[in-house]
Amino acid sequence: MRSWLVRRIFQFETQTIWGKHYIQYAANQFDIYVDGYTPLRLRNSGGTALQIQANGLNVTIGGTLTQNSDERIKTDIANLPHSLCQQVFDAVEPRQYKRTDYEQNKIRCGFIAQEVKAILPESMQNIVEPYLHKPSEQEEEEDYFGIDYARLASVVLWGVLKNQQQQIAALTVRVEALEAKRTKRAPI
Repeated sequence: MRSWLVRRIFQFETQTIWGKHYIQYAANQFDIYVDGYTPLRLRNSGGTALQIQANGLNVTIGGTLTQNSDERIKTDIANLPHSLCQQVFDAVEPRQYKRTDYEQNKIRCGFIAQEVKAILPESMQNIVEPYLHKPSEQEEEEDYFGIDYARLASVVLWGVLKNQQQQIAALTVRVEALEAKRTKRAPI
């Protein structure tokens, strides 16, 4: 149904639009190619909702990215132990690096997907996911790994901060108890 709908809307199987710009649908894959000088934009009456940088891999969202999180599409809901979040936080090291595929001279910061995946407990495996990547026209597509940075940051840091809040509360109780003992012993 979906492939029929795409072909019906655009009235083509494979079509070259002009020069190096083309839209192509084949083998259940929908490709839009724009030359290296023109950004690809999806616009509506509010402005540019999504823009893919010309001659690069950066994507800009003009508004807010919202991900599905409705409880009606979830089952087996349980609390994620704060200790697991702390374990991931303690084990993952931020890295600085240069990319090999574009903007090769730019120093970046982030995480290495394989390192993160190696330490994630089973309940957090959806933070690192494979995607198809084709390094060049001469090479075949293969699985590379990407990180859901929003999930990594929000879930792990949320758990770590809650864990720290519990530790702060426990330490506060201990300090107050020690101060109360000291006040009782102080000579009058």
